[in-house]
Amino acid sequence: MSRRPFALLLAALPVLVGCGHIYRVPCDAPPWRPADTVPDCSKAAVHVFLFDCYDPFAAGWVGEVRSHLHDLGFGKTHYGWPHHAKHFQVELGTISAEDPRARFLVIGFGSGAKAARDLAAFADAVGAPVDAVIFLEPCGLDPADEVAAAGNTFVLRGADLNVYGPGFVPRHFQKAEVATHPMTLELVEREAVLMAMGVPI
Repeated sequence: MSRRPFALLLAALPVLVGCGHIYRVPCDAPPWRPADTVPDCSKAAVHVFLFDCYDPFAAGWVGEVRSHLHDLGFGKTHYGWPHHAKHFQVELGTISAEDPRARFLVIGFGSGAKAARDLAAFADAVGAPVDAVIFLEPCGLDPADEVAAAGNTFVLRGADLNVYGPGFVPRHFQKAEVATHPMTLELVEREAVLMAMGVPI
């Protein structure tokens, strides 16, 4: 084989592989989402409080959940770390006093799960019930503490979401993947949509 056809083959190989990667579309992506059917005024009544963790290997993944919620049209999200719990309590109390239609979803990831549990307990104490609390890979909570004063409480751990079996992926990677796992995003979307559908127009 001469050099010229071999060089052309080598030059075309990355292009062919790259083109296949660029145009790959998942076939199971739905053409519409349930969030598309909910009116914007109902989405505006749903407030989501997100607590991230201090873990440098897993921190920041809850920001992706926030971006996903914004893409769905749920713009009233409050994102922070456990030390923002007092500020979030003031925000939740103010919102519940000003808007009686407000619905609340609290999400805690890692060490932020304890702050999420405390915020749900505070909301119950002031008479502003939280519709759902989602704990993502909680640490620092006893199993008895994981049930908060909320309509629905969900606990998602990396071991529950790992489809390849235990021990396949290192622990810190499992923990980081819990927040952006498709099952987690589907659960968050479902709960937010159900809350928005329950808001009187």
